[in-house]
Amino acid sequence: MQNDSLNTLLTGQLPFILIVSAALALPLSAVLLWRYRKAVSRIMSERASQLVKPFGEHPEPVLQAHVNSQAGESQLCLQFVDAEHCPDTGKRLWREFSIMFRRAAGIHLFAGFIFALIMALAYVISGVHDIVMMQIVVMGYIFFWPAVIVFNLLTTTAITRVTFNIILYFIIFLIMNGIVLIRNPHMGFIDLFIVWSTYNLPPTLLLAAFLNHRIRAVGPMVWVFMFAAITGSLFAMGVTGASETLLNYFIQLGQAISLHASGIFVGILLAGFVVFSGLGWVLLRFLRQAYESRMISDQSLTVDSVMLIFAIYYAINLVFEDVLWFLSGITAFVVFSLTVRIGMKFADSNALRVRPLLVLRVFSLGKKSEALFQAIAQRWRYLGHVQLIAGPDLATATIEPHEFLTFLSGRLRQEFINGNETLRQRLATLETQKDFDRRFRINELFCFADTWKQALAALVDKQNTVLMDLRSFTARKPGCIHELNTLVRVVPLNRVLLVVDHTTDLEFLSQVLQQALRQSGKDVAANGPGNVMINVCRLSASTDPAKSLMPWLCAASE
Repeated sequence: MQNDSLNTLLTGQLPFILIVSAALALPLSAVLLWRYRKAVSRIMSERASQLVKPFGEHPEPVLQAHVNSQAGESQLCLQFVDAEHCPDTGKRLWREFSIMFRRAAGIHLFAGFIFALIMALAYVISGVHDIVMMQIVVMGYIFFWPAVIVFNLLTTTAITRVTFNIILYFIIFLIMNGIVLIRNPHMGFIDLFIVWSTYNLPPTLLLAAFLNHRIRAVGPMVWVFMFAAITGSLFAMGVTGASETLLNYFIQLGQAISLHASGIFVGILLAGFVVFSGLGWVLLRFLRQAYESRMISDQSLTVDSVMLIFAIYYAINLVFEDVLWFLSGITAFVVFSLTVRIGMKFADSNALRVRPLLVLRVFSLGKKSEALFQAIAQRWRYLGHVQLIAGPDLATATIEPHEFLTFLSGRLRQEFINGNETLRQRLATLETQKDFDRRFRINELFCFADTWKQALAALVDKQNTVLMDLRSFTARKPGCIHELNTLVRVVPLNRVLLVVDHTTDLEFLSQVLQQALRQSGKDVAANGPGNVMINVCRLSASTDPAKSLMPWLCAASE
């Protein structure tokens, strides 16, 4: 009887909880991120509660409609660059980094292979089949599918590359299917595809719900919360149904407030949901503490969510043989996680020093800014930490577990810099160390309308490599004009890379830079007139931003 109850729990209720919690995580995550973005935008537009003494106040250059250069005056010129003509120092670092990047992806693939092998052996042994090598190979390849998803998450943000990787997986699967058909003529052509769909299609659809790129930053955390809450609802129904006394109590309580049977039923579900929501909140706080103590990273949280869901679902299908086979999924997941953690210790390159990157941009770019940032940050975080001033455009791409929980607690305003002392505290606590997966973190500075300039001055004073996205830059972007003035005044221009496209007003950009150079007081006479350059990369819709920008960013960081 006990085994029957456990079997029912694992094969009936657990899949239901997985499906419902993942399905609810999608709209809830979207709503929460929408509110988070609105909150960031609203608070940013406010002024700090006290006057802030700037870090070295400089007069803002007043840009005239046209700038007439005097004879013999040094000119700051836009030097358009491409990856092919990148300096050798940049190409060398790019090659070294690419090896490290591929090594990290390879470790996850190897861990996925071990995961798949454990599940394939469990499948063959649990079915009391003769252990046939071809069967292990085929089932192992089927169970390797979540590793393909993880590989895509880790290595690319381009939909074309994701599509190519998936097509390649299925081409190999077709070849494997052909070999199986030759060896077993009695099998049908679609039999293996039915097996693949049975094991992989449901969890893949679940993951599509809360690993959508728009909500991926918080999807796993929301899923954890919803999983606990939905479990509470079913637990409440189970406990109430098993206790006549408790059931009568709820009936009497419902009748006292004029509830019918359906209302009482919903009330019991809601009661369990609310009570176990407390457990969900505890789990979220645990994830926050684990993140702050570097036990997990934002990437490992996403990867582990993928592998855990597949592990649970695979194990559920084996429970029909025996409930103990559920442990096979847990074992495969634990081995995967340990393999990654051990392997990543060897993925690092001690020869590469830490290279911080400061990202500036036109806030109104929206999706274009987010796509570029994700493509660059996904790779650069193996080289150094990324720093930026928070804004609504990247709010959902850069939100971290502790920031999300701070928002849910209603204390987001406390994260904003309201004076010099707060700024010094934020700078002193910047995340500059690697996580266990050998990636650095993203540092956001949340600023009010009258404190962002001081935060900018403090960040550029650290002499970071600077990437500035100037797509859609025009004279109507006074914030970007101030940032350009600050960069020219403080940062060596060979450490700056500007990004433009057809929406950038290049003539106005040249005017801003030229006047900023004159007013900066920099001694450029030694270079001779016309020899002051700033690197600019022009992007188009067909351009791969990582391949175009990363070599030059590497060169700028040397």
